[in-house]
Amino acid sequence: MAVEASTRTTNLYKDALASSGADMLLLQKEVDDCERMAKALMGNLTFYDMIRDSANTYEVPAIGEIGGVQWKGKSDIVGSEILIDLKTTANIDDFKFSARKYNYDSQAYIYNQLFGKPMVFIAVEKESLRTGLFECSDEFLDRGREKVYKAIEVYQKFFGPNATDDITQYFKLETL
Repeated sequence: MAVEASTRTTNLYKDALASSGADMLLLQKEVDDCERMAKALMGNLTFYDMIRDSANTYEVPAIGEIGGVQWKGKSDIVGSEILIDLKTTANIDDFKFSARKYNYDSQAYIYNQLFGKPMVFIAVEKESLRTGLFECSDEFLDRGREKVYKAIEVYQKFFGPNATDDITQYFKLETL
């Protein structure tokens, strides 16, 4: 169910939420945006063929060990040869920078380990609907691996069986 409200703070939205029994409802404008972006992706024959391949499975979960720690992920699309992750972006030309900022390199590394297949990103620009296909280089995956192993190191420091630090005593110190 979608609500024709401008925001989630309106009485219209709150009333619809209360009567639905749900935890959250989508705004109609969000549904419309999703449909526009899906139409843009499916209108590209290359993407259509990749996304709708008969060998694909969708929303596939996986759990596995990396660096002695359990990791989980859910791949948008598992193909016979690749994993496909669907992304939105504010600027398709800056996606390679966003991929680093939002740790898509770590995601690609983790999913490669969990599923045993390389990952590609298909992105759609939210406003213009320009699209892009982004493959993961070895350098991109190496950067992801470094971030994952740094995360494992921090996790072990606070939560591992031989934790050396107390998370309740952690704080950030910075000079402004």
